[in-house]
Amino acid sequence: ASVALPSYRPQGHRRRIEPVHPSVNETTLPAADQSAAEALGTARNAILRFMFEVDPTWEIDWQKVDLSDGFWRMIVEHGEAYNFVFQLPMRPGDTTRYFVIPAALQMGWKNSPAYFCLGTEGARELIRRLLALTFETGIHKPHRHEALCVTHPRELEAALHQEWIRPTACALFSRCFVDDFMNGLAGEPSRTSRHQEQLWFSRATMHAIHAVFPPPDVTGCTGKDSVSEKKLAKGDATFKITEELLGFEFCGATGAGRTVGMRPEKQEKYVAHIQDALQQPRGFVTLPAFQSLRGKLGFATNCIPCLRGIMTPLNRGMAYTKD
Repeated sequence: ASVALPSYRPQGHRRRIEPVHPSVNETTLPAADQSAAEALGTARNAILRFMFEVDPTWEIDWQKVDLSDGFWRMIVEHGEAYNFVFQLPMRPGDTTRYFVIPAALQMGWKNSPAYFCLGTEGARELIRRLLALTFETGIHKPHRHEALCVTHPRELEAALHQEWIRPTACALFSRCFVDDFMNGLAGEPSRTSRHQEQLWFSRATMHAIHAVFPPPDVTGCTGKDSVSEKKLAKGDATFKITEELLGFEFCGATGAGRTVGMRPEKQEKYVAHIQDALQQPRGFVTLPAFQSLRGKLGFATNCIPCLRGIMTPLNRGMAYTKD
């Protein structure tokens, strides 16, 4: 069977050259250590490898803890804000130009990404060290958010009064992506220490986050908790077999039930995007639409490997957009 793919073709020699805008300007030097930012691109592959390496007879419980909006912001040093001034786009009919003098760094600045990630990466490392140091003893200091983390709240009381059982057969996973902390806890489905391990992992995570991003009752400032209480109330931080991480739905069930996919609503959007492209006159689409379609399909190849073959003609089409 053959699949008719939409294509982008330059009109004769009138090929549009997209301008290249350097980050900040040509004098900017990438002075910051980029290792923390580079780790962002490996987060999804790390999750997939963890799923692959965990014993297929074990179940994986996933947990996602989000920081509140604004806690990733890095304040601009006093007197330096004018180095980051930018103009707002003008709307049709506008006669006045508006400029923004930011008090906090905006996402996208050349030296910002690694700095944005250092705080959360530091918290993730602290989680790892807390788990390693308390492997034999457990974590006895409670945390006010822990009740929203254990899979079955009724099991929390039993876990609180249960004597610590040193884990003998479990696997732990922890990664962060900007302001999202993603944890995985794998082991025998019927083990009696399952909820105790969830409580242990949750305490390590919450204490580490609050150590790096102190809550208002510690700083004495007014405002919200650094851990998103709105997401906590929705159950995002509760350990569960299936969780949406980085745009994909990861299921940690046993055997063939351990899958990666997309939620139906996202699938429908992708299908509609493809159908719209195929229905364009003469099978041609605009460059922005072509780039958007390629980006979406490229993203989907992470959970549909056989789709990568279809990417070849799309990648060839992208060659026309380069200088």
